[in-house]
Amino acid sequence: MAEVNNNSKALVDQNTVEKKLSGRLSINKLNKWAFFACTMIGLLVLAALIIDTLIKGVGHLTPSFFTSFSSSTPSMAGIKGALIGTVWLMITIIPIS
Repeated sequence: MAEVNNNSKALVDQNTVEKKLSGRLSINKLNKWAFFACTMIGLLVLAALIIDTLIKGVGHLTPSFFTSFSSSTPSMAGIKGALIGTVWLMITIIPIS
């Protein structure tokens, strides 16, 4: 900040700012590492869930699963209706947004 004239008192005491700056930078660095660690833990849990889901569900991903409509019988159920609905929703929303 530039001083207007030498006789007026500065609104911000530069010495006070410089004294507190190192503490603020230390807290900032600590917070960065804490948030980074939390993010990595969340990503690790997410990766574990995705891998577990893929391992358990890969045997059920057959072509008939994608080409069959919903059914009350689990062995005959598919996601064709949901896929068609998703495509129609995207076709409707993309031009609007």
